[in-house]
Amino acid sequence: MKNTKTLKSSNEFRYIMKKGSWFAGDLISIYILKNKENFNLLGIAVGKKFSKSSVKRNRVKRLLKEAYRLNEDKIDKGNSIVIVWKNSNLYENVNFEVVKKDLIKCFKKANILNFEEEKDV
Repeated sequence: MKNTKTLKSSNEFRYIMKKGSWFAGDLISIYILKNKENFNLLGIAVGKKFSKSSVKRNRVKRLLKEAYRLNEDKIDKGNSIVIVWKNSNLYENVNFEVVKKDLIKCFKKANILNFEEEKDV
């Protein structure tokens, strides 16, 4: 991810979730807060209530990161983004295409996609 840096501390996550705008999809919720940088900050959270297995949680994180990476050029810069996986989802229903469509749907709701490139989606 060339124009994105990772959020690491829980304080950063909490601040963005408290002050940012919230948008929900079927599988995920995203919180977006403008920052003054020329790059995006990305954090992904998948809770233990979704699955006690770290293998399953990390697979979901990898799917979300890859869906974001493929659409990174279409997303406006200067945003802090936290993606939160909803615990009510079943692991058996998780595949890349569904995750990618839901992520794009949330970004459209948030109005941070560049519309001239959106036709490829």
